[in-house]
Amino acid sequence: MRREMRYIILMIMLLSAAFAGCTVEGDLTIKNETSARLALTLQKTEDIKLDPGESYSSTIYIGKSSLLIGPGEREIGFSGASWTKRYFTAYIDVKSDETTSYTVVSDCGAVLFTNTYNQPIDEMLLRACPDTVYSDNILEEGQILNPADDIVLKLDPGCWWVIVYYGNQYDVDSVVVSDIDIGDIQYINWNPED
Repeated sequence: MRREMRYIILMIMLLSAAFAGCTVEGDLTIKNETSARLALTLQKTEDIKLDPGESYSSTIYIGKSSLLIGPGEREIGFSGASWTKRYFTAYIDVKSDETTSYTVVSDCGAVLFTNTYNQPIDEMLLRACPDTVYSDNILEEGQILNPADDIVLKLDPGCWWVIVYYGNQYDVDSVVVSDIDIGDIQYINWNPED
């Protein structure tokens, strides 16, 4: 009887071990190939900042194996943007016992537009140089660009007109941004008296 009890206990322990299994993991690497600092949010909880050329690596928990069979992959979501990368959301399957890589590349050019004049900017419009129609106001509703404030404009490659309404929208000025390219960052210190 004792021998049978030992066999039963041994079988229960073996079955428990088989069903408990071990942790299944994979590695995730995200590389910033944009020309600007990249801000990412991984799984809506972890904030990551990567300078150009930097990488982020993490071991991702995928699940538990049971009876030597475990999950093969887990979908991981992340989102982010940089000056030369518009806001994006991506999902990637991290595979068990492998390194899964994702590279973020620039998809636009950027202009850091700084108001160096002594009047606030009330409204800003954009249009591509060959076009005749301007965008709506790119400033958020109720937003003004006070002296020393700046705004990042993310633009497709090419030539752009920036129309600036300032001094309570009584005065208008225009600026041409030429030769913007993907990954390019230009700086404009705006002052209509210069």
